[in-house]
Amino acid sequence: MFLSDKIQLKVPVKTSCDIIWTNLYNRVQESGNKNEDKSRKINFSLKYQLSAAASIIILIGAFYLFNFNKQIICITQLGEMKEFILPDQSKVILNADSKLTYKKSFWRNSRKVCLTGEAGFKIKKGSLFTVNTNKGNVRVLGTSFNVFARNNDFKVSCFTGKVQVQLNENSNSVILTQGLESQLKNNQLSHPERFNISRVGKWQKGEFYYSCEKIENVFREIERQFKVKIITKNIGNRYYTGYFNNKNLEDALEMVCLPMNLEYSFKDASTIIIKERK
Repeated sequence: MFLSDKIQLKVPVKTSCDIIWTNLYNRVQESGNKNEDKSRKINFSLKYQLSAAASIIILIGAFYLFNFNKQIICITQLGEMKEFILPDQSKVILNADSKLTYKKSFWRNSRKVCLTGEAGFKIKKGSLFTVNTNKGNVRVLGTSFNVFARNNDFKVSCFTGKVQVQLNENSNSVILTQGLESQLKNNQLSHPERFNISRVGKWQKGEFYYSCEKIENVFREIERQFKVKIITKNIGNRYYTGYFNNKNLEDALEMVCLPMNLEYSFKDASTIIIKERK
């Protein structure tokens, strides 16, 4: 009766005590094995859940870390100008074939951008604003100015307010106020010089003015504005003072080539040959 009620074993009337205890032992062993298998299943399931949770946490952390350090890239193609609004509502207009990058997540603590090409800036007043280029950097608090940084050329023109221009941390800086500009000459920043405010920023409207500029630089700008390739042949060292706009390619070529005693011809739809006029 004891065995039948407590362990649910049927006790045959004609069974010896040895057989009964053997059956009881086997039943207890079977019960223990089942509990052990169940425990293993529970442990395996818990391990799987913890691994999955850890993987999710890692993925979420990686996602936020990636977006926290994500760099915003502003690019213009050949023949394209575009305006971009920065996180503090400052405005940047990029000239053709230019690139500007910054990190949005750090903007409140450090208003800093990197520029390759040419851009016009209208900066909201606030903390220090820095433009880094491959040749030097520009620091302002709130002003409007133009930065040209292509290859070995570097020029900064101040329209309003005040800007500080510096080639590197160890060099002397130049302070520019309204109507003054400085450029790289012989690996040094030139002393501030007066410039025509009404003309320097006109490229934002497709108008380009030059004063004693290397003719090669003028042709490079025509290439950027019209998405063409210009090949020059024995044109010597010429300096251009004048103007062109980006409305019509042939008009631009005429305005630059005629006063320079040059002529142009089209090798194909996108390649132009320029040489000295005979």
